[in-house]
Order: sequence, then C-alpha cells, then structure tokens
Amino acid sequence: MKVMFFGNYERGEALLAPTVVAESIFNKFSKLDHSAIYVCYFQDGSKYSRFQKLFGKELIEDNVYRCGIFRLFGLVLKFKPDIIHFVTLEMFYVVLLPLRFLTKTKFTYTVHGLASYESKHYVKISWYLKIRTYLNEWIVLHLVDYILTLSKRNSRFISFYFNINKKRILL
Repeated sequence: MKVMFFGNYERGEALLAPTVVAESIFNKFSKLDHSAIYVCYFQDGSKYSRFQKLFGKELIEDNVYRCGIFRLFGLVLKFKPDIIHFVTLEMFYVVLLPLRFLTKTKFTYTVHGLASYESKHYVKISWYLKIRTYLNEWIVLHLVDYILTLSKRNSRFISFYFNINKKRILL
C-alpha cells in the first residue's frame, strides 16, 4: 500500500501537538513495511521565495519532502498513492482535492480539533483568518473520503458542527 502524508513537518523542542501526532502517525506507518512519504510546504515567507513556494522541492529527511504547489501534483502523479492522508489542517493541500474525482486514490483527514470553532471562540484572530480557516476546514471535511478522529467527542462535534455523515467518521 502506498500512502502520502500531507501536513506540517517541523523539527525542534517545542512543537504543536498536531505536528507531533502527525509525525508519529507517519513514523509508525513507515515502520509497518509500507511505502510512505511525507510532504510539507514552504510555509515561512521570510525564509522561502515565491519561486520555491510554487516550484520548489527539497528532501528534508528520508521520505520527507518540502514541495511547492506545482511540485505537489508532480509528486502525487509520480508516486501514485493508494491513500492521501492529510494529518494536519493546512491550506496548501486543498489544491489536491480535485484529484479525488480523477484518480482512484482515497483521501483521509485526521482531525485534531475543529480549528474554525476554536478560532471563533477561543483565539483572537482577524475575521479574514477566521473565514479562511472555516472554508479550508469545510472543504477538506466535505471532500475527503474518510475523517479520522482521536475521540468520540470530536466525531460527534464534527457531525453536528459541519453536518457530516457519521459513516465517514472513523475513531
């Protein structure tokens, strides 16, 4: 089975919990003798140029790549995965969702929490970022084949808040 993981990938001592969980899922899956690669994006605008954000590609570690938007498509077409797994909520991989209708690849998404709900009630950010987060989350949750959650509470909340069929949500 070939699986491509998409999400945030960082190194350091203090990391966000979704990033730690995402890397752990990838590392455990890689040890099961499956073919897997992890793809992240050139997030930091002060560090990476626009050219890199569009066309760049670099090998971070063994089977871990940082790619620009257009290189994502090339990597997906070259690797031909059975499953594309979004392990953190990021904007860059939304461009891959139309491939769902063109290929036999299954799309899954691991929900760590509802970012749009949390940003609405607990975090002070601009209205633009709130809308952008909500739209990103809505698109991903409605277009992936399966949604993986880490708790029953999250699964109930997803089905209620986004009106998602409970059969698509796996614990």
